[in-house]
Amino acid sequence: MVTVHDQAPLILCGFWLTHQAIPKPYPIRLRHSNRGDGDLPDYLALPYSMGFNATAKSISRWAGTTMNDSITSRRRTVRFLAGAPWLLLFCWSSGACHRRNDAHALATRPAPAASESTVSAVDKRAQAEDAKTAPPSANQVAVAAEHTYILTAGETILAIGRNDYGALGLAKDVKQTSVPTSIPGIAGARQVAAGTRHACALIAGGKVVCWGRDFGGALGIGPSKKDDFIPPTMVVSLSEVEEIGAAGTHSCARLADGTVQCWGCVIDGTHDRPEVLPKLSHATSLAIAEESSCARREDKGVVCWDLQLGMRFAYGEAINGGDGNIKPVTPVPGLRDVRQVSVSMTHACAVTEAGSVYCWGFGVEGELGNGVSGGDYHLLRPAQVPGLTEIEAVATGNGYSCAVHRQGELYCWGQNGHGQLGVGDKRLRTRPEKLQGLTNVATVALGTQHSCATTRNGEVYCWGRNHYGQVGQAPTGPADARSTPTRVTW
Repeated sequence: MVTVHDQAPLILCGFWLTHQAIPKPYPIRLRHSNRGDGDLPDYLALPYSMGFNATAKSISRWAGTTMNDSITSRRRTVRFLAGAPWLLLFCWSSGACHRRNDAHALATRPAPAASESTVSAVDKRAQAEDAKTAPPSANQVAVAAEHTYILTAGETILAIGRNDYGALGLAKDVKQTSVPTSIPGIAGARQVAAGTRHACALIAGGKVVCWGRDFGGALGIGPSKKDDFIPPTMVVSLSEVEEIGAAGTHSCARLADGTVQCWGCVIDGTHDRPEVLPKLSHATSLAIAEESSCARREDKGVVCWDLQLGMRFAYGEAINGGDGNIKPVTPVPGLRDVRQVSVSMTHACAVTEAGSVYCWGFGVEGELGNGVSGGDYHLLRPAQVPGLTEIEAVATGNGYSCAVHRQGELYCWGQNGHGQLGVGDKRLRTRPEKLQGLTNVATVALGTQHSCATTRNGEVYCWGRNHYGQVGQAPTGPADARSTPTRVTW
């Protein structure tokens, strides 16, 4: 959390601001002190994405206005990086807030009247106008094997793809859809995480809801009479959650105190309610995959653990060797100053504060980005991916990887049999290749055979396998695949 101390005046784009209490976990709120300008709201809030660390170097994962400025108090300066996406939240004296992707949209907004009832009416009219005129905008996208979730700026979640076992959170008669459809029963969504046949959402108040198939306790809701087509249901034992992750048949949550709780098929069996992950504290972000998962810690190191029998690439031992036991939380050797980590069934990658990328694990499909593939190739320890600099974030899928450059460019490498690299063909790449025609990328999410990205103005693009409409286009058959990014509209 970025903290603004004391009552020192602040300057934002020429406006004088005074300190206001900062709620947890977000947004940052700044009170506008020039009450003579009736065209401005009472508050400006600058939310940041929970999936990234809120530091002066990287608070940059909300679609919206790009700024080049800074706010300064007596003890701290927070700079708005060139090219960093921000979403302004406009809050009126009634307490109502709404999001806009246009920082100048307030020029024609009428000033709120003194009466609370009048202000409320103004708010309702303004929100109705926004709904009609504001283009659809997304804050995040999550990808699983055969489906995709879109977290909108309106804090709802849209789903596309296959509704197997109720994974989309839609009615049983919906087998699949390529049209983004709102999941009923979810409001105030902050983040969405996708498992194989289930998903979870972090909602306002630090609470979590899950839906879909409850195999192995993947939903964390305790014993249930059925294990599929379960609508969004509160995980009642969780509170003060700051981040969630899901994959396969398990889920995890990072709490405000830095501990992690997991449920489903985890470590020592199945748990139908969240359990504290032993020997893990001071966690600042999660990376959850089907067989192994990782967390970044406050010291900017990375720890990983096995959730199922299988590969053990995070621990410096032979992938097909070892004692066959599931490994507890263990530090990854050779990694320091890590900004973010991502893990998949085949490999893991991390990006450092300096913008370099390191990968390790299986490299059969070229997913390690070092020019090597084939055989049983693997790396037991993280190795730098040549040619990548100024990287903001990295994502891993089943046999492939992508990295977001500071300037909004996207680079991908590895398995490409269904066009999941987005480079225009289906040939494997052993080194990072820049995607053409896709710019201003903010976030990227990779699945088994398809990929999606959000841009800094809130657009969503997907590519790769589309046999269930998971890239947001009507499928043409079981072999349908899109090898270049295609915009998803709703």
